[in-house]
Amino acid sequence: VEGAADSGSLITAELAQDLGRDVAAVPGPATSPVSAAPLELIRDGGALVRGPADVLELVGVRGDRQDLAAMSLSRREQQVLSGVSGPPTTLDAVAAAIGRPPAEVLAALASLEIKGFVRADAGRYQRTAAAATAG
Repeated sequence: VEGAADSGSLITAELAQDLGRDVAAVPGPATSPVSAAPLELIRDGGALVRGPADVLELVGVRGDRQDLAAMSLSRREQQVLSGVSGPPTTLDAVAAAIGRPPAEVLAALASLEIKGFVRADAGRYQRTAAAATAG
């Protein structure tokens, strides 16, 4: 994930390649000194890791990226997502629709937003295209 140009991570990656192991790296900003090693690995043929789905694919688990993301939703997140439908809605409306406390709903909405299933705009929440596969 991070490593300077002279770090031991490149030596470790080279040893892994010599043993026939897959090597993958998470890219970082091109201007960051600790991005040198992962960017070099990617340049030299290492697998690019953009998120969990890339890692799963690398180890042989196949599936649509959105399906994989949807599988990672907790029961609470699924419940809250079911309360976000139609036009943009407020936190209080979602909490009332599913019968859960606003603080609990807010935490789940924040997680759903990070995962890309809802979008917040001016205090209102709306499903994204990724939410269509999550139910």
